[in-house]
Amino acid sequence: MLKKLPFLFILIFLPAVLAFNPIHEPVFEQNFEEISHNRHLNRDFQVWENGALLELFLEKSNVNSGENGLRIVAKSSNPINQAMDGSVYQTLPSSNRNWSGAAGVQFWIKNPNPTEILITFNFKELFSEYWAVADHGIYYLSTQQGIFQQQDILYNNLPIPAYFEGFLIIPFESFSVPEWNTAISNGVMDLDKIDSYAFGIRVDNITPFSIYIDDIIILGETDFTELKITGPERILIPSSGELIETFSAAIRNQVDQIEDEDQIQWSIQKQAPEFVTLTPGGKLSIPAGTESGIVLLSAAYKTDDYQIIHEWPVLLY
Repeated sequence: MLKKLPFLFILIFLPAVLAFNPIHEPVFEQNFEEISHNRHLNRDFQVWENGALLELFLEKSNVNSGENGLRIVAKSSNPINQAMDGSVYQTLPSSNRNWSGAAGVQFWIKNPNPTEILITFNFKELFSEYWAVADHGIYYLSTQQGIFQQQDILYNNLPIPAYFEGFLIIPFESFSVPEWNTAISNGVMDLDKIDSYAFGIRVDNITPFSIYIDDIIILGETDFTELKITGPERILIPSSGELIETFSAAIRNQVDQIEDEDQIQWSIQKQAPEFVTLTPGGKLSIPAGTESGIVLLSAAYKTDDYQIIHEWPVLLY
C-alpha cells in the first residue's frame, strides 16, 4: 500500500468544510460518526502488514467535529523487515467509489508531538493504478477559516509541524503515479471507480507517538490557487553600501496565471537582522555589515473569500 515516504499554531476548532471558493458538496466524506466501537474501526480500516507497526483506535477526545475520530499510534518500525513507513487504508463500499469531479482531499489532523511528523496520502483506482502525493508540488495547512498556509511537498511527504491542529488540503494536481505502483496503469486519473484510500506515516526513532485524524473529505470542483514566488534564495551581504533585491509573485489557478503585485503584500515573518527591511511591494534591503542568517519572507494574497500565505526563506551570507 505504501512504499516510500522518503509555528506553533493557535488551536481553533473549525467546521468540517474549509475548501476554497466556490465550495461544492463533498464527493465523499468519512467523519467516523457511524463507527461505534474499536472493533468496527479495525474492521473498516486496516494496517498494512508489511509496514511499520501502527495501532488504530476510535478517538473520543481529540476530534474536530461530532464525537468520533481516528487515533493512529506509531509504535515502531517493522521488526521483520525494518520498514519505517506504515500505512492505514480503507477499502470503499461500492456506494462510495464514484469520485467523479473531485479536485482534492481535505482532512483535519492534530500532531500533539513536539517534533514535525511526515505523512502522506494515496488512493487506488479499481482494477488500475495507485495515485500518491508526488515528489514535489503544493499542499495547504489551515488553522483559521479562509486562511491557507501554502506548503511545499517534501519528497512525497507532507510535513506536519509540531503541535499543529487544523486542516490539511491536497489538490489532486499534486498527485502522481508512484514508483512503487504495481497495478495496471494508463497514467490517467480516472475517478469514477475508486477502490481504496490510505494514509501513510513515517515512524522515526521517537516512538511511540500518536496523531489524530477526523473529517476526511474528497472535495468536489474547487478552484485551488497557487502563489508562485520568484526571487533569490541566497544573497551575498554587500561589503559596502546597501543591496536591494526585488521579489515578485504570480497567482496561478486551474484556468490561468495572473501577475498582479497590487494584490500581494510582503512582510518579514520572523525578527530580521537589524536594519534589514522589506517593503510591502517586495523590495528587500540588506545593508553592509548585516549578520549572516536566514530571513523568512512572507507573501500574502487576499480575496473576498480567502487568503493564501506563502513563506520564502532567504539565506544571507
